[in-house]
Amino acid sequence: MGKFEKPSIDKKIAGKMFDSARLERMRCREIRKTDMERNLMTLKRTSLPVIEPDYIRIKDPKCNRCNKDKESYGLTYEWHLEPIDIMDDDKRFSLWNSSTKRMLSRVTNGIVVQPAKIKMIKYLQENKSEIPIVYVLKSKARKLDEILLNYCLQSSELKIALSTTGMDETSLENHLNSHKSLMLFIDDEFQLKNVLKCIEYGKLKEIYMMPVSINYEIQHSKEFKPPMLTILPKCFYENYGLVKVNFNEPYTCSDLLQWIKEDDKTEEAMIEAIEGHLLHDIVFKRPIFSTNMLAYLLLTYFRTNGGTIEEIAKRIDEIRSNATNFIDFSFDGDALDVAKYAVTKLNNKIIINENLMIKPKEDSATLIELWDYAETLICHFTLQSVIILAAEHYKRVDSYVDYNKMIEHARELFEYLQLEVPLYRACSQLYEQLESAFDILSRRDLLTKPNVVTYTENEIRAQKIAEYFEENDNVDEYDENDSLNGNSVNDENEVTINTEKQTEINFLKDVVLPIQETYMNVAYCLKRLIGNQVVEEEYFLKIAINAMIDECFAENCKYWESCSIKWTKNALKLFELWGVISKVPDSDTVQYFIADEYNTEEAIHELAKHIEQFSDY
Repeated sequence: MGKFEKPSIDKKIAGKMFDSARLERMRCREIRKTDMERNLMTLKRTSLPVIEPDYIRIKDPKCNRCNKDKESYGLTYEWHLEPIDIMDDDKRFSLWNSSTKRMLSRVTNGIVVQPAKIKMIKYLQENKSEIPIVYVLKSKARKLDEILLNYCLQSSELKIALSTTGMDETSLENHLNSHKSLMLFIDDEFQLKNVLKCIEYGKLKEIYMMPVSINYEIQHSKEFKPPMLTILPKCFYENYGLVKVNFNEPYTCSDLLQWIKEDDKTEEAMIEAIEGHLLHDIVFKRPIFSTNMLAYLLLTYFRTNGGTIEEIAKRIDEIRSNATNFIDFSFDGDALDVAKYAVTKLNNKIIINENLMIKPKEDSATLIELWDYAETLICHFTLQSVIILAAEHYKRVDSYVDYNKMIEHARELFEYLQLEVPLYRACSQLYEQLESAFDILSRRDLLTKPNVVTYTENEIRAQKIAEYFEENDNVDEYDENDSLNGNSVNDENEVTINTEKQTEINFLKDVVLPIQETYMNVAYCLKRLIGNQVVEEEYFLKIAINAMIDECFAENCKYWESCSIKWTKNALKLFELWGVISKVPDSDTVQYFIADEYNTEEAIHELAKHIEQFSDY
C-alpha cells in the first residue's frame, strides 16, 4: 500500500457537485486556515534594547536578614553580562515548553532575564537542593504570570514552580517536604501564613522566599473584549510588548521569623511585616520601560500644557542622571529615540496638537490607565512628594518650616498612603527613610537643608547662663534650674523652600495629590452612613465615584484619575483600620456602618479636615 497523503482542497471537492460560488468559499477558508497556522508558528519579536545590569542591593544594617553575610549564591562575576531574550533559545525541553513558547510569542515581543539571576537559582537548586524555593509575585494578570515564570524556569533547565492557588495546607506541606518549588502571590495571606507555619512549627528546617518582579512594556487593557465563545482568559488575546523578569535575592524564612519574634509581634502583625518586606522588594525592583517613564512625565511635568518630544527627552535624561542605582531602567540609548518609541506605544492615550505638543487625554479612564503605567516609577518619588507637601503646609500655616515638625507631618501623611505604596521595609525606620528623601530634595536644591547644630549638656548650660546675664544684672537672683527650663537654644532648624524652582516642586506634588483627593472625597461621603445606616460597598463606591466626577467637572479637582475605584476601596480599608467604619458581620455582601463616635456631621467634618490639611490649598 502506498503512503497515505492528505488530499488537497481540489481533490476533496473534485467529485462533488457544488456551485462555483461555494467552491470559491471553501478555497478561501482553506487558505485563511493555512495562513493562520503559519502566523501561529512565526515568532513576533522586535530588537531588544541594551539593558544595563542590575546592581547588588546594599545591606540594610537595621535588618537581621539584610545584615547577614551573603552566601556564595549572592556572589557572582556575571553581573556585567547583558540580559538575554530567552525566546531566542531554540531548545525544546518538552511539548509543554514548545507550545508555551508558541503562545508567548504571540502575546509578547520577547522575555528578558538577567543571566546572573538564573545562575543564582541554579546554585540554590544544585547546592541547596534540600531547601525548597517559594517564588513570591504580585500580579495583575495572574494566569499569564504563572505561565511566564515557569517558562523562564524550564527554559533555563530549572525546576518549575507549582502554584499554591487552591492548595490546602496539607498539600502545600507535602510539596515543600518533597523539595518542590512553589509559586505564591503576595495578596494570598492564607497561603503565606501556611508557608511560614512550616518553619515556625519545625516541620521544615528552611525555606527560601524569592521575590519576583515582572513588568510588561504594554499594560493589560481594561477596555479590550476577547472573542466570544473562548475558553482562554482575555489576557492571552493581547500583545504586551517586551517583558522583563527580575529574580530578586532570596530571604530565608528562619531569618524573617527570628527578626519578627525579637519585636514580640502578634501573628497577624508578623504576617503583615513579612508581607511588607517582600512586597517592598517586588515593587521597587520592578523593571521600568520607556512607557512607564512617558506615563509618569505626562501625569506630572506635561499634564496641563503638554510638551514637545524634545522636552520629554530632556526630562528623561534628567531622571536617569538623578536616579539611584536601585532603579532598574530597562531601556538605554538616546533619550529622543526612547521618547519617540514610547509615544508610538501609548499613541491611543495621548493627544498631539497642531503645535506638536504632547499631552494626556483628559478623561478618567485614560488617566487611570496612565497611572497604572506610571506607578512603577511613581513609588520612587512618593516620599519626596510627601516631604514637599509637609514643607508647604507649614509655609502656609506658620510661614516658618521647622525641620522636625515637617518630618512629623510627613509621617502623618504617610499613614494613609501605606495601602497604596510600600514606601519602606518593615525592618527600617520610617524617619530614616523620610530623612533620606529630604537629602535627595536638598541635593536637587528644592529644599535647603538646615544647619542642625548639636550641643553637649555643658555647652547648653553655658549658653543659657550667658543669655541670662545679658538680660539681667542681678547675679544673686540667678537660678540654674530656671535657666535650664527656659527657651531652647536656636539650632537653626528652619527649612527654606527654593521658590525659583517652584515649578519643579509643583510637579512633585502631583505624585501624591491625586490619591489625597480621593481619600478626602471618601471621607466627606461617609456622611451617608450617619444615623446608623448600613450601606453596601458597591452602592457606596458608586456614590463616592459620582461625587468625585462632579468635583472634577466643577474644576474643584484637576485629577481625573482620582475617580479610581482602587483608591476608593483602599480609602474604605483605611477608615476601617482607623475604627471610623466597620463591616457588618455574617453578611453575604460587604456592608459598612459607622462607629458611634463618628456618627455626627461634626465628627465626619473633622475627619475630612484632617485629611484636607495635607492638600496644597
